[in-house]
Amino acid sequence: MSALPCLHCSVAPERRHQVESGRVMWICPVCNNRGEAHPVEARALSSWNLVNDADMPAHTCKANGVARFFSSGGQWGSRCAGCDFVDHGYATIEGARAGWARAVR
Repeated sequence: MSALPCLHCSVAPERRHQVESGRVMWICPVCNNRGEAHPVEARALSSWNLVNDADMPAHTCKANGVARFFSSGGQWGSRCAGCDFVDHGYATIEGARAGWARAVR
């Protein structure tokens, strides 16, 4: 599996390895869009590809914003950069991705 380009700026992501924790993360060097930091490389890459899926729906606001995913307080969420809509409170990045799709339909 290869890494998709960043959905926000179309740049290839960087693989970063946190030596202290042994976690791997894929992150955009331009806009800092990122997947989940995880000790299993395949899991880290799949989370990157999940949040950069070109089929992910845009927000229905005037800006047609694309989701930015974040982790805060141990929970995942998403936000629209166009209108500051926030959907937060998911245990996993997959849950946040599903929550985004549900919120914008």
